[in-house]
Amino acid sequence: MQNARRMIVDMSSLLWQSLLAGKDEEYGITVEFEGKQFHVNSYHHGYECAMNHLTSVMEQLNIVPTQMIFVVEGKHSKTRRKAMYERYKEGSGRPEECYTNFNILKDMLIKVFRSVGATFVSQDGVESDDVIAYLVRRLKGEKIIVSRDGDLCALLSNDVIQVRNGQLTIDNPYGNFPPKYITTYKAVVGDSSDKLSGAPGFGETAFSKLLDWAGIEGLEMLDTLIKKRE
Repeated sequence: MQNARRMIVDMSSLLWQSLLAGKDEEYGITVEFEGKQFHVNSYHHGYECAMNHLTSVMEQLNIVPTQMIFVVEGKHSKTRRKAMYERYKEGSGRPEECYTNFNILKDMLIKVFRSVGATFVSQDGVESDDVIAYLVRRLKGEKIIVSRDGDLCALLSNDVIQVRNGQLTIDNPYGNFPPKYITTYKAVVGDSSDKLSGAPGFGETAFSKLLDWAGIEGLEMLDTLIKKRE
């Protein structure tokens, strides 16, 4: 059944991807930010990029708006993770003009897609990827995640695929191991996008050697040990 398919859109990821794509020569402006010149694309530019991306994915996968769920970041979404790790996403700010265009673009997309039957969900105090994981685990049928967030690749399965950086992703992009262990991989290797340092002296090469030596069984044991410390 077509209605058993859902396309789950990470709204924040889509908005930033669209606003930061290319250079808006017509409406963009240049501002000073932290002592440097920063080009800010307009919401006009972001809207065109977002619509082009979404309509392309919808056509490719035969998705209609009533099958779409947009996950919108709620208030204080990073509070819980910052309580666990103070440096989480530290230094990832942008000029105020970026956030102004972000909010205008968000309101535009909500208005357009809500008018044609799309669903919007939000939860304060929880980041979008956690909400997306909740939906993926509870919705029946095929799920298509639209997000650049590599962490969400941990949800890949027989009925979950991801559209990431314009490409359909069905395999683990971090290595030859089950996607469910991506969080374990990032816990020890680190994640520069989230400002997570990982285990001291432990990088991608060390992880690959560990996997060759210990296999999936060893990775399962490592995953269990990490979770016991949470």
